[in-house]
Amino acid sequence: DEFKYLGILMHGTKGLSPAIEYLCKAAKRAMFGLQRRCQQLSIHDPVLKCKLFDTLVKPILCYCCEVWSVLGSKTALASMDRIQIGFLKILLGVQVHTKTLHVLAEFGRYPLHITWQSQAAKYLQRFESLATDRILKHAFIADSKLPKKLSWQANLAGQLHDFLVAAPSEDNPQRQIFSTRSACSAHAAQLQSDPSSKTGVYNEIKMGYDCEPYIHDCCNRHLRRILAQFRTGSHWRNVETGRHQGIARESRTCPMCNHRIVN
Repeated sequence: DEFKYLGILMHGTKGLSPAIEYLCKAAKRAMFGLQRRCQQLSIHDPVLKCKLFDTLVKPILCYCCEVWSVLGSKTALASMDRIQIGFLKILLGVQVHTKTLHVLAEFGRYPLHITWQSQAAKYLQRFESLATDRILKHAFIADSKLPKKLSWQANLAGQLHDFLVAAPSEDNPQRQIFSTRSACSAHAAQLQSDPSSKTGVYNEIKMGYDCEPYIHDCCNRHLRRILAQFRTGSHWRNVETGRHQGIARESRTCPMCNHRIVN
């Protein structure tokens, strides 16, 4: 029922779901090991920890993503993406329910699915350039004849549709390729289009889409956590705590002046 090939689990009825679960568990073990080792070596710089995450954990989260990220279920893929988000929230010291858009923007980072789509697009280009006598090319052609729901090419085309840009060549003037820059720009634009009041306040203090200076300049973890909580809306003020208590926004007044709402 189950077969492992090059570290990827394939199941007769579950498809690639076991592969995603296996990589998810492996990435969590690597992340916990990273945190433990940083604690032992007294490494507290969030930017350095992010670089270590990209070196030690992200390769696991992206291993063979050209295949499973295209055919995997949305639930399984979301669980993979949450590993990075959870790691960043721990670095900032914010609450679990803090908006993902804000956390990623504080570090100037992007969701993992953009990396997955970029690598899958490069994989597709490799398929297209293969010689016709290759077995892999025959498998690629056979995949195109499968029903849309099962076809790797059809599913990938649907994912990349909004981020394709013209890249004409001598052989194919109408050729299009995936633009990572367009995908990143679309993600950053979600901050501006988010209608929530919390994001509206965040947009007033967020300039550009780069890692905020206080993250690497502030050596005091307690002060850094307070800044992060204030900026991302994961704080202790009435406008935030009242939301969890079901209090109407107009009633979440400042306890000091009792007549003004503090965003």
